[in-house]
Amino acid sequence: MSNGMTQTPSMKWHKFLVNFALWASAVLTLLSAFQMLTGSQYGTEDVIRRVYALYEGLKGADMIFGVLQIGLAVFLIYTRFQLAGFREGAPGKLLLSYGASLLVSVGYSLVVSSITHLSVAEVTSGSLAASIAAGVAMIIVNRNYYQKRAHLFGEANGGAAASAGADVQATQSNGQSAQWNGQNAQQANQSPADKVRFCTRCGKKADPDDQWCTGCGTKLD
Repeated sequence: MSNGMTQTPSMKWHKFLVNFALWASAVLTLLSAFQMLTGSQYGTEDVIRRVYALYEGLKGADMIFGVLQIGLAVFLIYTRFQLAGFREGAPGKLLLSYGASLLVSVGYSLVVSSITHLSVAEVTSGSLAASIAAGVAMIIVNRNYYQKRAHLFGEANGGAAASAGADVQATQSNGQSAQWNGQNAQQANQSPADKVRFCTRCGKKADPDDQWCTGCGTKLD
């Protein structure tokens, strides 16, 4: 801006992610996990039994990727709260969640294709390429979006703040050390005559720690 003031960046996309998109992604991921764990994506119970009987190893693959989907859903919810709280590193976790989702989707398609000896396009009904393109686009868009707002998550000035705190602590430590050194120097430079006292009544020399004159018993100042 021409007046030198920093304009507050728009947070509409951030609010959309926090209040809707990540919740929806977590729910859809859990639904996908449920289908994989139960085999319901294949249809009725009779069809499920025939599919698993025909393709050995497919049920095991569904179980493994179903568990992975549950873990991914939990991570999406965790990322949502990290973003909502403007925690340091939260944007990175968002990108990681999109990357993990993409890897799980591609990995599942490849494994099923290998087990069933069908092409990846047949397994995914031709939607894998679109899913990959959408996942990559989300990673790029969110990376650029949160790079411009890194200061809100402590990523841009966290190191400077830590350095400033260390400088303040060092300054305080040096000041306190200088004060102690000054007191020690003052005591070290004090002549023995300054420490000697004499009784005001009889004039007898008194030791620095004496409270009473050892000659006449007068209380010393």
